[in-house]
Amino acid sequence: MDLAVFLFFALRISLSDIAIYTIRNWDLGYFLLSIFILHGTMLVASFYKYPVALVLMVSALLIGNWIGAGDLKLLMVLTLLTSNYQDWIFALIRSLLFAGLFAFGKLLRRRENGELIAMAPFLFLGFIF
Repeated sequence: MDLAVFLFFALRISLSDIAIYTIRNWDLGYFLLSIFILHGTMLVASFYKYPVALVLMVSALLIGNWIGAGDLKLLMVLTLLTSNYQDWIFALIRSLLFAGLFAFGKLLRRRENGELIAMAPFLFLGFIF
């Protein structure tokens, strides 16, 4: 059940991000609500999640145009699904690696800079594997 719900929201949010480069707040809200319904409040018990959320919020202010606020909000929601800080870091590194490989392939194929890349599919891939 958990995997089916995760894959449903991963597909829904990723397709939206690919189509319009926007992660809608209501999609994230429903995803967050489903996480709390399935897992209860035990997810909030891990202490590391609060500093991670704070770092992500500060990053949103500092990074500017490099990553969208929807991507950071999605990352904050995905933080609830990891059990410890190391898992979160490795999932984030995998996500960035997948996105970097995709961007490199896109750059080699088209030879254009400055195109937008939808990060949601790569964030979900990083947290699945």
